[in-house]
This record gives sequence, C-alpha cells and structure tokens, in this order.
Amino acid sequence: MASLIDPNILLPTYTLLSGLFSPVSNTASTAQTPSTSIAARTQVSISSLGQLLSALDSFQSTLQSLYSTWQSMQPVANSSNSSVATAYSSSATTNGNYTISVNSLAQSQTLQSNGYASTGSVIGSGSLTVQTGTVSGTTFTSDGSTPATISIANGTLAGIANAINTSGSSINATIVSDASNLYHLVLASNSPGSSKGFTVASSGDAALANFAWTPASPGSMTLTQQGSNASFSVNSVASSYAGNTGIGIGNGLYLNLAGTGSTQISVATSLGSVSDSAQQFVSAFNALQTSINALIGTNIQTGVTGGLRSDPIANRLVGDLNHMALGSFSNGSSSLTSLLQIGIDFQFPQSYGLGGTLTLNSGGLQLAFGSDTNGTVGLIRTAAQSFYNLSNSYSNFGTGSIPLTLTALNKQLATENVLNRPAQGTLPGSIASLLISQASTAKGGGLTAQQLYAMMQYASIYALSSPYSVQSALIGNIASLPSASGSRSGNTVNAVA
Repeated sequence: MASLIDPNILLPTYTLLSGLFSPVSNTASTAQTPSTSIAARTQVSISSLGQLLSALDSFQSTLQSLYSTWQSMQPVANSSNSSVATAYSSSATTNGNYTISVNSLAQSQTLQSNGYASTGSVIGSGSLTVQTGTVSGTTFTSDGSTPATISIANGTLAGIANAINTSGSSINATIVSDASNLYHLVLASNSPGSSKGFTVASSGDAALANFAWTPASPGSMTLTQQGSNASFSVNSVASSYAGNTGIGIGNGLYLNLAGTGSTQISVATSLGSVSDSAQQFVSAFNALQTSINALIGTNIQTGVTGGLRSDPIANRLVGDLNHMALGSFSNGSSSLTSLLQIGIDFQFPQSYGLGGTLTLNSGGLQLAFGSDTNGTVGLIRTAAQSFYNLSNSYSNFGTGSIPLTLTALNKQLATENVLNRPAQGTLPGSIASLLISQASTAKGGGLTAQQLYAMMQYASIYALSSPYSVQSALIGNIASLPSASGSRSGNTVNAVA
C-alpha cells in the first residue's frame, strides 16, 4: 500500500544527491512561495518601518524644539522713556499699554559724621551696634530683628569703615571728602525703603560715640537722607514700593524705576516670532506626511509601490495625523481651538488613504494673533504637544507599535534565516517528491541506499522545525515497506507494498 501524500501542499521539488537543495520543476510547486521570498518581504518591511521610525523621530525633534520656544515665548515690554522706567514681562503677561508716572524713587537712610583730617585719624576702639526698623520723625520702631554688633579694633576712620563693611550687617560705610579736604564717614542702609532705617549705638572708647545715632538723639551724626518708598502711579492709580526694581504691577508685568517723570509701557508678543515658529511646524508636518506617502503610496512616474502599502500601522498613522490636523484642541478659555482658525489650513491628499499637508495663511494668522494673541500662541503650543504625543505612541521604544513590530519582524527574519524552511505544516519538496515517485513506481522499484541515507539526513534537519509532518510521512512509508521475507534487489528498498 502506498503512503498518501497530498501533492497540493508541497513546496517546489528538490532532487536528492545530484542536488538536494536544487529546485526542479513539478506541477505542485508552482503554487507555493519559497522561504527566501518570505525573508525578502520581511526585510522590506523592516527597512520601510525603519524609514518611518526615522521620519517620526525627525518630526518629534522639531516639535520638541518648537515647544520649548513656545513655552518661553512671552510678550515683550517696551518703554517710551527708559530714564524714567523700564519693564519686563513673564509668560503670564497679557498685551496692553500702561502709563507710568514716578513721583519719587525709593531711598536708603543715610548718616554722615563730622569731618576728620585724614582717613588714618585714630578715633578709638570698642563696638558699634546696628538695629534696623522704621524712622518717623523723632520716633524709631524696631523691626524685631537681632541687632548686629560690630567690633572695632583698628580705631582709625578707615579701620572703622572696613569693620562695618566686612561685618555682614544691614548697613555699609564709605569715606567721602568735602571741599575743605575733611573726611566724613557715611553710613547707609543696604536696602531702600521706609522700613529699612537704622540706629547706631556705641560702646568702648568715648570717641566712638561720635558715630552713634537715633532720631531722638542724633549726636554728631547728621541724617542726610531718610529711608522712603518709591511713589508712582500706574494708569493714574497711586502706588508705592520699598524699592526701585522688580515692582510687580499685575498681569505678570514688572517695573524698574530709574527717575521721576512719565513713560508709556507697551506690552506685545512679536508676530514675527510666532509666524516663524508656525511655519516650522507646518514644514515638519509636511515632511513627515511626504515620507509616509512614499511608503504607503505608488509613485506615478515610476509605478513603484512603497514597502508599507498594506501595512496596518503606517496606514493607521497617516489617518491619525490627518484626523488630528482637522480636529480641535483644548485651549483654555480661548475660543481658538482649531488650526484653521489661526491660518493653518489642511490640504486633502490627491488619493484616498494618503496623508494631507498643511499650509500657513499669514493673513489668517495675523488676524487671530491680533484678536487673541495668547490664544494663538497657546493653540500652536497645544497642537505641537498633541502631535508629539501621537507620534510617540507609534515611535516610543518601550511601548510604541513600530519598535515592537520591528522587534517581532527581526526575530521572525532570524528564525527564517536559520531554518530556511518551507511553510509550517508542509514537507520539503525533496522528500515529498521522492516519496510520491516511489508511490507511483511499479512494484519492484525502490530507493537506493544512498538516496535513503540522504533523505534521512535531510529529514532529521527539517524535523527540528516540522517534526510531525516528517515523522508522519516517514512512518507511513516505512509501514509500507515489505516484510523481512519480502524481496530486496541490489541496494534498493521497495517503498510500495
């Protein structure tokens, strides 16, 4: 009885001995694809997905750069008279115009001693104690801080000034000369403001008392400047501040006062910088879509079809990008929620299933920018973040669908290269054709010993990948061999009972 082998499931036939792995023609083989073709298609998929991953990486890099720019993008404040005041803004600043009038700058309390013949004049040793607080008329109110005690060892005028400046206290000392070439010790608060006044007490040599001062008992020290706050107005609203810099006036805008008088502060975001960034976004999107279209479409001139024409990942990605470009975004309280509203128009592809492109309408962008500057910038920033997140869901090396697919394909390719086997569940043509040949051979025909040995060696290798197919075929044929009493002729073994 001959074994039953269905020739319709066989791969191309291979001859034994004269070329175990060389294909020969048979009718059954023409409907099958060799493993080398499978490997080639796998390599094309790997290469094409690699190109897609590279295009996504370039797109995401551009978005990251632009997002950082948009995050730091903020309105610029300009002053019409910088000798009166300048201003700077934060990201929370809104566009607007402000009239600033400065009545007086903040001042630091200053005391001046009597004149001395030289900076080396010996005065005395001991200590000076400084207490900070508010001076009002002849009244002093301490701010509750711990007094600073300054030791005076070198009791010259220069030595006293040096001791004060190296003490880390809240005052500083300078020595100035007058028209009579007399030298005065000048003490001043490190910070301006009415609450940054100070008193000085002395101990030790009696001459140090020349530097002691309180508003009620000034001694020989003269109050040349009382500590005071800056007085100014913003759009006719009066205000004061214990300092001249970093004065917050609301909406993220800060003033630096320089002198008395008036100035106009205008705050506006640069349309040019927004337009440049928007164009970079549009160009990056179009470059990505062009790359994807080349991978999933057919070149009209050459007729060449991209390597991902039927790939579900690439086709889903281009659909997601088109959908997002046409969709809406959450943009806070702004009514600007779609790219079309800020002049970024979507152009549909010429063929269904391909990726569309974007164009920047400068007039539309300018109109949106003029009516809602923060909303325009916010929408571009939000869109960039959304496109980045979408791309990352495909390209992320931990969870992205493209890297995961590439890993699987590379493993598949490695397996195919190692085994170089036909499709699972079928027999190599060299074994199958030989068995079929034996099944149709007249009784008395058979396999030579050399053929049987070669077939067994080949089958043992192939059995690693398709053990059951090989075992079934061989067992079926062995069962059909003649019994021990059957005839054997030469070096052949009958395969037909």
